[in-house]
Parts: sequence; structure tokens; C-alpha cells
Amino acid sequence: MIEILQSLNGKTGRSFRRLIPVLGLARSSVMRWSGRLRRGRVAVRKRGPAKARLQNPQALETAIVVLPHRAH
Repeated sequence: MIEILQSLNGKTGRSFRRLIPVLGLARSSVMRWSGRLRRGRVAVRKRGPAKARLQNPQALETAIVVLPHRAH
């Protein structure tokens, strides 16, 4: 995606700031990707493993309710 932005920047003369919304991207994502590329990393990483579901969420709720709570 960064290569596409650079190409469009060269062809149109528009800044990244103007091109990013036109492409429907978030500026924070583009900045994160370009920072990763500058450091020699892969721009977009694979997702990590899915979060495990609690076997007994009721037991956790009960343990939280039993904790001593006071006014802060």
C-alpha cells in the first residue's frame, strides 16, 4: 500500500495526507506501516491466536463480587 501511495504521490503531486482519505485508509495505519517498513520489518503482520473462552465465567464473576470493595 505504501508503494501505491508513493506512486500516486509521484504521478499526481498530492501529499500522503490528501491521498490517504481518498483511498479509504486510516492515517494511523499508514504511518504504522511506513514505520515498520523503515525499520526493515513486514508492513502488515498476521493476527495472533484467538482469545480462549473462559470455561466457567460465573466462577470469575463470583470471585470478583467476593473481593473486598471499599469507597475510593
